[in-house]
Amino acid sequence: MQALYLRKTRGGWQTLWNLRHLFIILSLIFNAQAQPQECAVGTLLSFSDLDPSSNITVQIVDPGNMGPLYNMVQLYLDAVQPNPFPEDLLRKALNNTSSVSSAEVVKYEAGYVFCAIIAVLYLLLMPLAGLIFCICRCRGKCGGRIDPSHKSMTCKRNTLISLLGLTSLIILAGVVCTFTTNQKVTEEMEPGVQTMSLMMQNFRAFLASIPNYLEIIANEFSIPKDKVMADLEDIGHVIGLSVYSNLNQTILPLLVNAEKTAQELENSVDQLKNLNESIWALQQRQEVLNSALADRRQKIIDLIGNSNCMFCDAIRAEAENLVLGSNYSKFPSLETVLNNLEDARGINLTGIFQKGIMYFDDIPALVETQSAAPIANIKNALNKTEGQVHAMAKNFQIEKYTSPLNEALKQVEDKITYYGNEVKNYDRYRWIVGIVLCCILLLIILFTLLGLILGVWWLSTQEDTRTGEIAGILLMIGTGLSFIFSWLLILLVFVTFLPGGNIRTLLCKHWANQNIYKFIDGPGNLPPNMDVSKMLGLQNVSITSIYQECKQGASFFDVLKLDNVFNLEESLNISKYTADLQKNIDNLKVDLGDLSFLTELILYGLESYRDSGLDMTPYAILQAQLQIPLVKTNLVNFAEELETLSAKQADATIQKQLMDEAKALRELQASVVQEQEADVVKLKDSLQFLVAFSSTFQPRVTQTILDIKHIEEELPSEALRILKNETSCFLSKEMGYFSQYVNWVKVMIMQHVASCWPVSITVDNVRVILCDRITDPWNAFWFCLGWCTIFLIPSTIFSIKTVKYFQPLEKRLR
Repeated sequence: MQALYLRKTRGGWQTLWNLRHLFIILSLIFNAQAQPQECAVGTLLSFSDLDPSSNITVQIVDPGNMGPLYNMVQLYLDAVQPNPFPEDLLRKALNNTSSVSSAEVVKYEAGYVFCAIIAVLYLLLMPLAGLIFCICRCRGKCGGRIDPSHKSMTCKRNTLISLLGLTSLIILAGVVCTFTTNQKVTEEMEPGVQTMSLMMQNFRAFLASIPNYLEIIANEFSIPKDKVMADLEDIGHVIGLSVYSNLNQTILPLLVNAEKTAQELENSVDQLKNLNESIWALQQRQEVLNSALADRRQKIIDLIGNSNCMFCDAIRAEAENLVLGSNYSKFPSLETVLNNLEDARGINLTGIFQKGIMYFDDIPALVETQSAAPIANIKNALNKTEGQVHAMAKNFQIEKYTSPLNEALKQVEDKITYYGNEVKNYDRYRWIVGIVLCCILLLIILFTLLGLILGVWWLSTQEDTRTGEIAGILLMIGTGLSFIFSWLLILLVFVTFLPGGNIRTLLCKHWANQNIYKFIDGPGNLPPNMDVSKMLGLQNVSITSIYQECKQGASFFDVLKLDNVFNLEESLNISKYTADLQKNIDNLKVDLGDLSFLTELILYGLESYRDSGLDMTPYAILQAQLQIPLVKTNLVNFAEELETLSAKQADATIQKQLMDEAKALRELQASVVQEQEADVVKLKDSLQFLVAFSSTFQPRVTQTILDIKHIEEELPSEALRILKNETSCFLSKEMGYFSQYVNWVKVMIMQHVASCWPVSITVDNVRVILCDRITDPWNAFWFCLGWCTIFLIPSTIFSIKTVKYFQPLEKRLR
């Protein structure tokens, strides 16, 4: 192999570079010790805010100033009906009405039966008492005599007046409350019915909108997809820039140092060549110089020996030193070393490293080119994933489970509308009767208070007896009206009390504490035509659990136990849809090709430099010769001495010969000696470089060889590691986008789109409207009216007892 390399020409090495330089650069790039870097975090995506249940609001009733009255009514009803929820009685009544005995009903409704007895007694006895009092009064038997001398008359009179006034004020307060609650019932009745109907419509609209919102959720997949697509457009260039950035502080100095070493190696070849040429020239010229110096020395010595030469013995020593000082013929030949270096330089390592540095900036383009095909596959995988997401949305088929509920709600809505209109009509009549009876009560109180005021005024003045009589008449009118209309009052009280009280104690109370849900869930409690679970298509799910879980914000998937039918967690598993994406990103690679041949080429070049013997050359011999002058006698100074000596001669012939010798020495200095000196200067420059370079030659070349071997050993794993690091960061970033989407989907489906929270809210709203907005004012109405009706009894008695004190004394004594 080495013989083959030796036969390669410089042009041949350059051709090899042109064919494979790309792989050389990549090998150097991926050899860099890139440290694991922290991956960049993706941006926060913005998705649509979907809330199909936004039209379903929580109904909140603030009783305001009526709160204490409502609480008083509630305490009264709890006292009337303290019994627990009649589960057994209702089961019999709903499944087989004939099996319910009257005794069971009376026993459970004992409080209402007792109130009914009192109402019947009031209904019969109050008019009867009025009739008896009227007959007795007409016959002059009623009214009572008084003893004016009796000490307690004044006390009794004042007590009766006070009690009558207090009773009248109590009734007046009851009338005010009755007016208020009567109007409150009417104001709440029609809006309440409309609100319940509207709630049913909103809830049905919510159920119907779920499939559309699921499709919207599927369409939102385009947000992370478009983000990933945008990142994919630049991923090749971005990865290339990242590699460039990571290697800029490690690989570029390595390339620069390698190129510098190669330049110095090739420069050493030139310097050694200059050194060799200078030595050869010095050696060739040295023989000429030696011959010329010998000729000049002999002639000058002969001339000095002439007896006619005056003062010539003084220059004899210098004449005898016209010999060579330094001897360059002893330095060994450098041809072998030079040939070795020339062969090594033929590989052109400097050109390789220089082009490597120039190609360093093209790394992003290289990665971008080679990643084009994998990126296309990734885009196809994304399009496929988007199709899977849309298919998942269609596979939900939640309408299959919500349609029975939708139909049931439609029936409830129709019944609310129908019975609501009937109730509104009946309530209109109730309102009219209530207003009339309230006006009668107000009239009774008006007569009573007016008679009481006139009577008290008359008692205090005793001026006009007619005033007292008028006061008595007014009291009797109030008493008569009480007897006449009391049966209507108690009848209206009982007619409104019986349904209102039972709705509160039997329905609202047990609706709030969920006893009704438990009754519905009980096996056999409802007849087949009223089985709510079958109507809603529920299996193995209780109404109680549905309400409680919906109240806590669970989804239809959890409440209806749809995991066996449709596993939402598995469907929203991000890896299920991004497996192809991960696979294609993992396949994103850079082909480095076969670099073993180039590694051997570089190693051969470096080893050729190392074994060339450049550092083994005996530079010390040359350095020693450079310290010795070329000629022991300075030719220029000696020529000047000959010229000075010539001027002292008397013999013209001797004078001329001395001048000729001086001239010959000057010519020798100007020609051969100066040329030698010029070569010595060149030799000094080359020698200085080679001496300095040879001291670090072996360590530098050896280290470069170790680096190249390290490249050969670590390149595959290192290249894969760097690429995996970049693709892993990219995958982590892009998967973050899809994770944001999946988390958003879970929140939207579980808490908004498929949340059954509106179920519990709608049920609670219906209860609030029926019980709090309608039933509470209704019950407050009969309670206040009954309050007034009951207090008519003491008011009537006190009026009868008080009226005789407002008559003249002569009439009171009859």
